Amino acid sequence: MTNKDTFGFTCFNGYLAWVVFHSGQAFCYVPQYGDWYESKYDLNGLDVNVDSARIFLERSGVHIKGDGVRMNLQPGQYYPRIWRGTLKSGLLSDSYDKLNPFAAYGSSYNQSIVAAESLMMAVKEVFRYVEPATDNSSSYSHRLRELLILLCTEIEACWSGVLKANDMELGDIHRLTTKNYIKVCTPLRLTEWKVRLKDYDLEFQPFRYWNSLQSTKSLSWYNSYNAVKHDREKNFYLSTLGNVLEAAAALHIMQVAQFGPGVYEMLRQNRFSIFHISQMPEITLSEIYLSNKVSDEKFDFPIRLAGCRI
Repeated sequence: MTNKDTFGFTCFNGYLAWVVFHSGQAFCYVPQYGDWYESKYDLNGLDVNVDSARIFLERSGVHIKGDGVRMNLQPGQYYPRIWRGTLKSGLLSDSYDKLNPFAAYGSSYNQSIVAAESLMMAVKEVFRYVEPATDNSSSYSHRLRELLILLCTEIEACWSGVLKANDMELGDIHRLTTKNYIKVCTPLRLTEWKVRLKDYDLEFQPFRYWNSLQSTKSLSWYNSYNAVKHDREKNFYLSTLGNVLEAAAALHIMQVAQFGPGVYEMLRQNRFSIFHISQMPEITLSEIYLSNKVSDEKFDFPIRLAGCRI
């Protein structure tokens, strides 16, 4: 994966095209019928830059829209459990998301998504007894306390999973706190995600105010979880439906921020959730993970986030 330069472009049909310069040649990856084929050219004195890349793609019949960019990573490289793809207009047909989470992460992905799905079903069951309406957000109960604790411990598992997958500095591994967990906020772009509760006009942005100065208190629902976990008798009233919904929204966001929106899309993984995405980060072209066509669209080169800028 050394001595390569890759430049990406958006085509008029919405697909991506890219050029990899290597060993004095330009390898063009041209979209066609939902797949990409490779065409190869000798440089013949041309420099390795975005203008040369455009020339070779146009020679391959690609109609380019806008400017091209130098890609941050080479094809096949990715940051583990940090999604970088595109999903335009909420349609998978307009997306580029080639990293298969099960192929990349195996049982870690499977256990995470099954746990999240189970908890979403449990929260939905509550709606048979308490309507998820604003007027009921302060309702609390023992069952809601149980769900709040389970949701937040699963979110903690996601946070620590991302940290460990990227070899990030953890300090005492047995005593992780939000001072450690906050390190995932920026790479996962957590403050930018919003979700809406299906069938109800309720929108949630649970990570909106998360910051390192008040890494626990800036997450009100998580702060409530800590309170009811450590002192139920004093803080039982914080086991509210509102906090449970915020925590469930946070868990949904953690799944898509790690593994991509395809987790919950009908034509992809089609897993169950009580939410759908209403706002997501705008991933720039240079950030997108490109598949390594040489290895049959595999992503074989994880790049640990520790020591990297993203």
